[in-house]
Amino acid sequence: MTPKKIPMIPLAALVSLIFFLAIFLFLVVVFITVFSTVKKALNRSILPEIRAAGQGLSEEEEPPRSLNGCESIHLPRILEDFPDFNITLAYTLAEEELRKRLSAFPELMIHRVVLSDYKRASYEKTVILQAALQYREDGRLRQKRYLLHYSCLLGDESGARQIAANCPNCGAPVSDPSARTCEYCDSLLVHVMKNNWVFTEVKEG
Repeated sequence: MTPKKIPMIPLAALVSLIFFLAIFLFLVVVFITVFSTVKKALNRSILPEIRAAGQGLSEEEEPPRSLNGCESIHLPRILEDFPDFNITLAYTLAEEELRKRLSAFPELMIHRVVLSDYKRASYEKTVILQAALQYREDGRLRQKRYLLHYSCLLGDESGARQIAANCPNCGAPVSDPSARTCEYCDSLLVHVMKNNWVFTEVKEG
């Protein structure tokens, strides 16, 4: 039995096949090189800018800080000690104080001020306010929460008065800073908040 002969590939066809394979491999190498170069360039320049833009967008959309408002609880306690206390005026003065202290920060915006607590001491009554605000710091828009201590200084620990006051009707000195009526003419003593109340502490918290 005669064995079958294996057909031979023409030399010209073999050369053409090798040529096309070489071109294909060359194109693959060129593609990989170009792709790698472009990727590195993007990582060095464009992508960081895209990431920074995305971070900036998320910062701009960050909601204001939450506040612990307890006006319904603490305002009646304040009015027991200071019947003329004006909580709306206190909020306005708090915003003015914050704008004054934070004037160096651009894009300052105060979202809200609330009554958070009320502290009683023999020589000082302190209304504690919370404020939600924002301003730009280090190139980023930051949401902040601030704590303000708004105090009426009645006297020091020895009982000495810290604030001088006179009756608006007869001009007599008021010896008791917690008194509601003048001991000489019985006129109602109105405590002017801007004069008798001061911000003793303003801090982030």
